[in-house]
Amino acid sequence: MIIESLYNKLMNENCRKFKFSWEEELAILNSFGKPKTDIDRSYFQYKCQRKLMGEFKALLFDIVAFFMIIPGIILFLLMNFNLPKKTPKMELSRCRNF
Repeated sequence: MIIESLYNKLMNENCRKFKFSWEEELAILNSFGKPKTDIDRSYFQYKCQRKLMGEFKALLFDIVAFFMIIPGIILFLLMNFNLPKKTPKMELSRCRNF
């Protein structure tokens, strides 16, 4: 609950309308150039959001994401160990309705 409220506070502060002037936003968008593919467009959108977010918040989110990888890996490994290994194969001689 505390992490969720902190995240919401950080994101709401980032989503304020008119945080930057129209000229500043246009300058940021034009600094990337015209995208040639959808991948370039997505990458430029990511870079633009990071630039608008600010260096401190971007670094803070990167650090939190880095440390969230460790519990994710542990959960993934625990899930793989708890899965059934393989189902036994049935021999054709046991299948009478084949």
